[in-house]
Amino acid sequence: MAKNEDSALKTADPGLEGRKGLFKRKTLSPFDGKLSSDPIAGLNNTKLLEKQPEYNAAECETEIKGNNNARIILGRDRNSTRVSGYGGKGHTRSGAIDIVVGLQGWSPGTAGSYQNGRKEQWVKGYADKNFGSMNRGISPGDAARIYISQRTNIDEYFDLVPGGVGQSVADSAIGMKADSVRIMARKGIKLVTAKNPPGRNSLDGKLNVTYGIDLIAGNRDLKTGLEGILSPLNPEFGLNREIEYLQPIPKGSNLVEYLAKLHENVQLINSILSGIIRITPYLCKAVLAPKMVIGPVNPPGSSASLPLGPPGDPTPLLNVFNYLILLSKQYATLSFSKNKMLAYEIDYLTAMGALYVNSRHNRTN
Repeated sequence: MAKNEDSALKTADPGLEGRKGLFKRKTLSPFDGKLSSDPIAGLNNTKLLEKQPEYNAAECETEIKGNNNARIILGRDRNSTRVSGYGGKGHTRSGAIDIVVGLQGWSPGTAGSYQNGRKEQWVKGYADKNFGSMNRGISPGDAARIYISQRTNIDEYFDLVPGGVGQSVADSAIGMKADSVRIMARKGIKLVTAKNPPGRNSLDGKLNVTYGIDLIAGNRDLKTGLEGILSPLNPEFGLNREIEYLQPIPKGSNLVEYLAKLHENVQLINSILSGIIRITPYLCKAVLAPKMVIGPVNPPGSSASLPLGPPGDPTPLLNVFNYLILLSKQYATLSFSKNKMLAYEIDYLTAMGALYVNSRHNRTN
């Protein structure tokens, strides 16, 4: 493992440091486990003998296999020995198709032996299914598989985190696992969940909710400790704010629309304040200018009067009137903008809003 990878591993999960050896890259010779004595055996896809196990088939299973640890197993649900899974429990409606290559993963020779110590006389060991773990490197697992079952606990078999969708239990399922998986289409790819009529699953159970789609990198749905606010310049720094690790995916069009409206209102507030600032010097001039009384403007008994400038100059008085008119208009505009922002908050930023910027079903980290 490279130094930067080692450092990243410690940072992401300090508890993994003690198990660091599980994550070290292991280099295997391309001829590891070769049994054919001919040095060119296997070239040009000629016949090649190599270490591989025999599959410990159950009575209900039909095995279709090739010469190099590739097989299709038709039977009932199980993920390990014959007593595992719903097939091991004797359940009906638990038919399964297991397409697997590389039985016993990086250790296909386990339980096998050389007869009389001679390389040419290899005796295969028996192996059951080994789905391995997506969370822990505790076993080799099988190299790659597509598993289809009518009734299965697919998340448990592959050791997957619940995420927001939750664990699949006793449902029909398809699982795919390999070092790398690629799904390609010359046109479109759809990931679809549904609660369409009749709204029932494969066992005739009612579907009352719409399940979402979780995109989970690293098979982790819990906090890592790296989600906190790191900048001391942030006003919320040090408040131990809880930040969810698995979050809803934003709906791009709604988010852009809301940000555009927010930008428009910020610009409006800027324009209002600019107008007030521009008129303020005239107000100050009117207040500070020499004053004369032109008569009472309040009820009898009040000594208040309006300011005027030098005799015959009504400019200060007009400035005050203009300022009051502008202030009244800008206050009305600000009130209208405030009501609009409240409506935007409800429509775009609350889960009940018709234009909520987050997906209600789909999450990612």
